[in-house]
Amino acid sequence: MLITDGKCLKDRVQLDCEYPGQTMMVALGIMLNFASIEEASGKGNTFSRASECGAVPGAGDAVSSTLTLLKDGVDEKCSGEEMVRRFIDHWSEYAGHQPPYADRVAPGLTKARPYIPEFLSRWDSWSGQVTGG
Repeated sequence: MLITDGKCLKDRVQLDCEYPGQTMMVALGIMLNFASIEEASGKGNTFSRASECGAVPGAGDAVSSTLTLLKDGVDEKCSGEEMVRRFIDHWSEYAGHQPPYADRVAPGLTKARPYIPEFLSRWDSWSGQVTGG
């Protein structure tokens, strides 16, 4: 069951995403704007559709690396909890190794934490792990 629906959530995800693209928030932004990993990673004009989507927060490389994590999670049939762990690890490494962004790791995790239930409420369905009704 989805916790929140509608444009308001999309707007909040964009506003609360720590630059250059907190992985959990980018993933949720992708899921809110695309029905599947295939749709999100499909070819846009130059890059993936998700990378070119103004409604998905984050710099291009943050979106691309998050797409890779999502694709791997779908392919490996990962649980939502495993995906959240991967997002936390990735964000800590991604922002943490870049001196201009290292101080954004902790605030990014703090801002993303309230959105974890939103992600978990969507993951199984979005990743194709729910079949039937």
